[in-house]
Amino acid sequence: DKLPHENYAYDTVVAWVDAARGRRGAVFTGLTVMAPWSQASPASGRKLVWLPLGTFDVWDGAVQGAIEQTARINWPAVGPFTQETWSLLAATGGRPRDISRVIELLTEKARRGPIAAADRPALLNALFAVDRRESEFATYLLPSLLSVDFEPFSSTGPTQFGRDAALSALLNADQLATAEPAAPAMSLRYVDSLPRGDGGRTDLRLAFRALVSTLIFDVLDGTGKDFERVWVLLTYSMLQLQFLVRFDASTLFWPRLGVELGGPARPTAKEIDVFADTSRIEALFACPDDDRVFEAPGSTIHRKISLRKPPTLALWKNAWAATVAAGSEIPKDWPRMMALDVEWRPSTLVFFADTGNAAIDFML
Repeated sequence: DKLPHENYAYDTVVAWVDAARGRRGAVFTGLTVMAPWSQASPASGRKLVWLPLGTFDVWDGAVQGAIEQTARINWPAVGPFTQETWSLLAATGGRPRDISRVIELLTEKARRGPIAAADRPALLNALFAVDRRESEFATYLLPSLLSVDFEPFSSTGPTQFGRDAALSALLNADQLATAEPAAPAMSLRYVDSLPRGDGGRTDLRLAFRALVSTLIFDVLDGTGKDFERVWVLLTYSMLQLQFLVRFDASTLFWPRLGVELGGPARPTAKEIDVFADTSRIEALFACPDDDRVFEAPGSTIHRKISLRKPPTLALWKNAWAATVAAGSEIPKDWPRMMALDVEWRPSTLVFFADTGNAAIDFML
């Protein structure tokens, strides 16, 4: 019936171990904290020890050597790994079976030819191709971006975060072994688990896909806009999530309270601070150091952002012209996401197409 039968699996292995001679023990993988016998010592009297498996540092030379060697054994025609391939594998978060699956998909798409020939769309398709989507990617994405810690266990057992930590969309399974609080770590393979939008300017999936592509592949190209592209997409995605967590009817964008949550409740304020004062959840940015802030004498600064309307990402040409005009050349991988007009709207993030000043060219 395709349902997990962990109790049955456990009882079967216990029977095998009981019938064995010599050393007796077994190692289970792929089990969730939801299984009743995994929350305490099982009825057999044997002690269960949770082992943190960890993830690979894909940029480590020895790890890269081991990955390439294993790949050539399993897929002889895999060919050389390019810098873009390593960047793609790093985007898995370093989970071994995800790395293996992405390489397998790349070789299949190339008809078992060298994966170095794969273009960027093929690479991204291999990253995002998962067997099934998990809504928990959307659930924990904002807490992850805000670096909000969640506890995996409470005094009465696993929290909601503890129940979700072993899901494929999260990379927090080790917290079940260490019992340490942690911010949700998301697997970028599950970007397409975000709700499908209308393909327009408020489509979170489009924005986050563009962000992931930019983070994986973009390199310094001499335009001076490399950092700005990443920063604007990240900030825009954050604004969208802050809006959706408050106004989306399904309340999909924050963990739901099934058992004890393990972290803070879903935010509800209709306005948030630009910079955090006490609560990072109710702010767009963390509070910067005092020596990084300059406020001109007599200036008027609005320190709140209204979230009553969906945020807008606008493209303007140059911030330093006497008359500001709308931009026209949308950055690559940013499809149908930008307003090409000069109009003040609430919660608008403006990206300037030209590099006309040493200042970073965007404003909120």
